[in-house]
Amino acid sequence: MRKINVVLVARPDQSLQIYNALLQQNALSFKYITFKVFPQWIKKLTKYRKMTTVSRDAICSWRLTIINICKFKFRFGFAQSWNETSFLGPILKKVLKRSEVSLIHYWPEYGNKEVLQYVKMHPSVKSFADVHMPHPKAIFESMKPVYSQYGIKPETTQLYAIAREQSDVLGDEINVLVPSLYVAETYKQIYPNKKYFIVSYGITVNIHYSKQYKEKISNFVYAGRISLEKGSDLLLEYFSNHNEYTLHLFGGVLAGQESIFCKYQNYENIIFHGSVPKVELQNYLKKYDVGIHLSRFDAYSLAVGEMIGIGLPVIVSDHTGNMDDVLNEGFGEITDLTYCGINKAIKNIVDVNIYNKYIDNIDSYIHHKHQAYGTKMVSFYNSMING
Repeated sequence: MRKINVVLVARPDQSLQIYNALLQQNALSFKYITFKVFPQWIKKLTKYRKMTTVSRDAICSWRLTIINICKFKFRFGFAQSWNETSFLGPILKKVLKRSEVSLIHYWPEYGNKEVLQYVKMHPSVKSFADVHMPHPKAIFESMKPVYSQYGIKPETTQLYAIAREQSDVLGDEINVLVPSLYVAETYKQIYPNKKYFIVSYGITVNIHYSKQYKEKISNFVYAGRISLEKGSDLLLEYFSNHNEYTLHLFGGVLAGQESIFCKYQNYENIIFHGSVPKVELQNYLKKYDVGIHLSRFDAYSLAVGEMIGIGLPVIVSDHTGNMDDVLNEGFGEITDLTYCGINKAIKNIVDVNIYNKYIDNIDSYIHHKHQAYGTKMVSFYNSMING
């Protein structure tokens, strides 16, 4: 029976950072189970540069990959009712049956049943359910009056459907891994007796990062879905009344909410760039002065981490998981979701002395304190297995 220190069962987003960090070390053996990634030889054969690839110790579910592409990339109507959650479990079960495992890190919607069964039979195994968004039930309650304000029936929203589907996704799992204190607090409302471990996604340092002081700060940038959930109505309403600043938005409008945001397309200081590939987005970000993210709920915005990593001070809401890092490291301003709060944060950050202090803080962090998310997770694995 093969010994494996870590089994990682996850979506192919920030988990790829963990996978790459595991590849770069030799102390821990591992197996990565995911989807929507491809062996390196396929990329070489097709020469399709945007393809995400893996090398050794990775298993991809082809069926789940096809389902995900049909459902979310092409948005085929016939695929919208397809269930994504039942395809990684059987693969995980086979791996666990043939292996002696020390630690399992898993996204609970993809392997909760199999993990809990294995841990019950092997009590020494440490398992951690990773939750990458605030608890849907808690945030749905806070969003209901917002939906009603804009004439949207709360029960017709995607958030309502998620809240119903994931009402008890953790089951009997005791250990919960979260990216921020904010996420932990929303889960504690539903699961007060579980143990919460925080490992933040942190910032992604861009290879083109350079320290740049500014003499005038007026260009703001937002990256992400344009929606009520992301606080885009608050963001756009503010800038529509302040033409001394320019707002650049990268991302598409959430389906069904187009009528809420179309009126802002007529303002000269509000520029909608639409969705752009991630590589291109990073090239755009460095042109602006301040990143801004006024989400009504966000576990930890990766876009904000990229903005900081390219050298931009940021403004984030107090419902965004990045808040702790921004506050503790002095990356920018924290605001509540009131007009007065947003105005105060913007007035502060356009002050040249305050702004350039944030520039100093970011530069100091990048050169002396920064640790990539994947590296932090490998350290976490080691501490849990050996400690």
